[in-house]
Amino acid sequence: MNKGFKITLIVLGVLVSVIILDTIQAKIFDNSPLLKIRENLDGGSIDYIDKGIFVNHYHCNNNEDVTTWKKTKFACSIKEEINKNENSLFNNYLLNKICVDKDTNNCLVKENGYRFEGSSPNNYVLLNNELWRIIGIFEFEQKNLIKLIKVNSIGEFKWDSKNINDWENSSLNNYLNTDYLNNLDTSLLEKVNWNIETTNYLLDAQNIYSEEIKKETQEKYYVGLMNVSDYILANPSTNCLRTTKLMDYYKCPKDNWLYDNIKTHSWTINPCNSLPTNANFLEPSGHIADNKVNVEYSVYPVIYLNSALKYNAGDGTIDNPYVFSLN
Repeated sequence: MNKGFKITLIVLGVLVSVIILDTIQAKIFDNSPLLKIRENLDGGSIDYIDKGIFVNHYHCNNNEDVTTWKKTKFACSIKEEINKNENSLFNNYLLNKICVDKDTNNCLVKENGYRFEGSSPNNYVLLNNELWRIIGIFEFEQKNLIKLIKVNSIGEFKWDSKNINDWENSSLNNYLNTDYLNNLDTSLLEKVNWNIETTNYLLDAQNIYSEEIKKETQEKYYVGLMNVSDYILANPSTNCLRTTKLMDYYKCPKDNWLYDNIKTHSWTINPCNSLPTNANFLEPSGHIADNKVNVEYSVYPVIYLNSALKYNAGDGTIDNPYVFSLN
């Protein structure tokens, strides 16, 4: 056998042995692999990730160290037990659950705010003895506000009885913030300016949100509807590329908890940009379309929670939803 070839085999054998031993020690002892590339993260529950050949090592901000196989999904746990006596803000509690791996059901994805994405995230909340789900956390006037949508529809309503797609003066906005609001405890809610810019079917998913925020209601309201971007961005980017145009979104796989929750004709808050009589709605097929605002479709109210609410209990599952209070 050629001497040079023997040396090559010996070098390769030593290298493979080092990689195997390095992987074993990292996995068994939750250490960083020696052969790695470090990725530092700003914000969220993970401080940095050491990316090895076969494993990733996660160092959490709570000093938890975990090494997983490359394909394993991971989110840092909250080791400190939080209860209603510890004065923990609900929004801060949730912001400890920002994740790197977008398929994880128990964490928020940083994407135009912090959102729950995928088909079955643990984002249930009990409010007024009714189930709601967390769309995400968004900053308003230097406050991190939790945005909720009601699990069940309150019925079918016209977006506007006068057939004009002006949300602020619409009959539905008036109903939600008068008659329907009487069913809610406003001390638990936050009044906000809602994003109501029109949508364009040629926009891709990554630009829909930036378009919507160009116009807000002049007045602040307690109750509104979901934005088109709320629906689109509830589908993970790994499942539906953000370059997908709104008109083609229905072609994406339905890995979307909002789709699974609604699956009916339901109004969004966004008017149509081409017709002054039309607004956008969600079809049962998962397509975003538009129709005249004097048509009756299902309504799922959306609210923002008071930023002073304290976390009490729950893990966000449907059987153990999050519970909160003002004290």
